[in-house]
Amino acid sequence: MIILVALFAASSAPLDARAGAGAGNVPTAEGTAAGCVHWVSEAVWAGLAYNHLVHLSSACKQAMQCKVTTNVNPDPITVSLQPKEQKTVVTYLGSPASEFSAKVSCNKKP
Repeated sequence: MIILVALFAASSAPLDARAGAGAGNVPTAEGTAAGCVHWVSEAVWAGLAYNHLVHLSSACKQAMQCKVTTNVNPDPITVSLQPKEQKTVVTYLGSPASEFSAKVSCNKKP
C-alpha cells in the first residue's frame, strides 16, 4: 500500500474555524507542543474514506521544527514553522477509520 503524505499551507482562518467545520469531519484531539505550537487532529470525510489531518499553529517567537506521527502512520513528518505560521499536515489519505491518535513534538529550529 502506498501512503501519500502532503503538506499544505493553512488558510488564514483560525484553527477552531477549520477543524470540524465540514459535514462528516471528526476532530479527534488537540494539544500543545514545546509550549507554543498548538495542534488539532481531524479526520475529514472524503466521499469513500477519511483523510487524516493535523493542523499546526505557532505562537512561538522563533522558528520551530516539528515532527508529526500518528498511530496509523508512524513515519515522522517534519514540518518547519515560522513565528505565527499555520500549516496543515495530511498524514493519511483514504482511511476507513474516523479516529486516529496524533503525536506532535517540536524544538527550536537550529
